[in-house]
Amino acid sequence: MNARPILTVCAALLALLFLPGCPEPGDPAADLAAVTGVLDQIATALKAADVEAIMALYEDEPAPTGYFVAGEMTGKDTIRQGWETFFAHNKVIAIEFSDVHNKLDRHLAAIYCLWTMTVESGGAQRTLSGRLTSVLGKHEGRWYIHHDHVSRPFTMPITPTESAEKAP
Repeated sequence: MNARPILTVCAALLALLFLPGCPEPGDPAADLAAVTGVLDQIATALKAADVEAIMALYEDEPAPTGYFVAGEMTGKDTIRQGWETFFAHNKVIAIEFSDVHNKLDRHLAAIYCLWTMTVESGGAQRTLSGRLTSVLGKHEGRWYIHHDHVSRPFTMPITPTESAEKAP
């Protein structure tokens, strides 16, 4: 995997953390509501298969990065193509976010939560679930996604200690 996009995102996020005299004064309660509202906007856009609404949530620069089940996508064009492909094969019936946590300051926020989504694909319904972590930045009074990481749970292999404990 090419480390350059990861380093670029890390450098951009560090720069955001140390901006002196940040011009985004913000109201903490309004910022929390806006950041939390991003999940509602994502859910609405997914159910409507609205790629434009999803893309409006992403900042243009630095180029957003997403790690989705299909792999890494960097830049709005690539992320757009990923969503277009997803919607060409899937219809979102329902999506729910749970165990939602927000951490934010005046110009940087992180959302992490669990998600469950029911999709119709090829005439059959499937329920998918996983974890979402998003990093958002505030620009000109609005919160935008800089980085998304969507993952599916996996089963950890049994360790030698666990194997010994299960032995008869």
